[in-house]
Amino acid sequence: QVEQARHVKQRDGKLRAACASAEAASEEAARRLSELQDTVVRQRIQLRAAHDEAARDKALVAEMRARTSSCDAVATAEKMKGQAIQSEADASLRFTNNRIVELEAQLFAKTRDADSKSAATVAQLAELEAAKEAAEQRSKISVQQTGQVSQWRVKESV
Repeated sequence: QVEQARHVKQRDGKLRAACASAEAASEEAARRLSELQDTVVRQRIQLRAAHDEAARDKALVAEMRARTSSCDAVATAEKMKGQAIQSEADASLRFTNNRIVELEAQLFAKTRDADSKSAATVAQLAELEAAKEAAEQRSKISVQQTGQVSQWRVKESV
């Protein structure tokens, strides 16, 4: 009986130790479970924040794509407008150059015409000058002849 009591006592001690160990393990498990639950809550909060940030980033990317598309459209329109202006300027320049060539040709023709008229006028002036000199010579001869005739008549009448 003593042995049995000792055995029971020993068993009771072991059970109590096992119980205390189980309680300690249970408390440790409860503490670890609480820590894990806190970690899960923190991770869920972080995950929600990451999802919110990802949604904001997606919205920002969509906005940037829309802006880029709008900028591309504006740039394309400006490029086409610039090309139209360049084409118009090129056409205007070609027209102006053609007009300059045309006016130069007209000026050359008028200059050539004026030069030939000027040469004709110079020739006419030379002819008129020669005719004038011939007329003056005839006039001098006529005056001389008239003077001689007058002298001859005077001599005859005397």
